[in-house]
Amino acid sequence: MDSYISYLVRDFDYWSKQGIVGPRPIPIFGNFLETFLVPLHETELKWHQRYGKATQNYPGINH
Repeated sequence: MDSYISYLVRDFDYWSKQGIVGPRPIPIFGNFLETFLVPLHETELKWHQRYGKATQNYPGINH
């Protein structure tokens, strides 16, 4: 199980290593879990205000 989770999160730090900041993703859900609780446009506006124009987005499991 640990190796599977490691596989899922292996790319989570890619953009931060490139100097692009954004909300921290959650395994399986990425950082779009918040969009299920708050409308997408409000979530993206909040991310834009907090992190600037370029932010990282992880849609969740895409493997």
